[in-house]
Amino acid sequence: MNDYYTKYLKYKSKYLELKSQIISNNQNAGATKKFESKSESMNFYITHGTSKLSNLLSILKDKKIKLGKDVAKSNRMISKGKANKQIYANIYFDDFVKSMDNFIDYTLILSPDILLDYDIDFRSGWSSNPDSTQLLKLAKSDSTPIRKTKLEQIKSYVSTTLKSKPNIEKQELVFNKPIDISKYLIGITCINCGDAHPERYIQIKKYLKRNNQYHVKIITNSKPVNYSYFNN
Repeated sequence: MNDYYTKYLKYKSKYLELKSQIISNNQNAGATKKFESKSESMNFYITHGTSKLSNLLSILKDKKIKLGKDVAKSNRMISKGKANKQIYANIYFDDFVKSMDNFIDYTLILSPDILLDYDIDFRSGWSSNPDSTQLLKLAKSDSTPIRKTKLEQIKSYVSTTLKSKPNIEKQELVFNKPIDISKYLIGITCINCGDAHPERYIQIKKYLKRNNQYHVKIITNSKPVNYSYFNN
């Protein structure tokens, strides 16, 4: 009887050790989950802008970008009061930032990692444009090769359209659920945060401090910057 009990303890101990190791491996895998681009030329980021400082501060306070229908009508600036059921954004590739249009006054800059957690539609233009059509869907379940192929297609489209119209008018990414900025926010633009309005810079900095988002960079110039800027 003692022999059987000893063997039971031995194998139970091994089982618990193996179980613990599997859990640990899974946790580590989740902690290091990052968007990886094998090509440096594929560096990019995603932006969502507003023309009101109060809107930006509200987003920072809530720690999320809400669907248009959940934003007060008076604060629906770019949609001109429409209660949109989506969130609209743009994509900026490092290759083209010098050719792209200026940032909107207050722009939230999001990490490419967001592609791992959201299903996103890529459209040929603003939703308010009757010629706007869905070109492809970036699915969070996409394999790395498939995601890379889709991004190459988007990049090719952006490259072509930049020859005729500003980037912001000719393409958009569409999100169908709120965006958790505590996970993806890497930068904020405040075009009017210079010498004339330093208090705006201070307000944004204060909200970021409350959220422990010390890594988020505040940009005060109107031109887009390379994604690598946010990694230094």
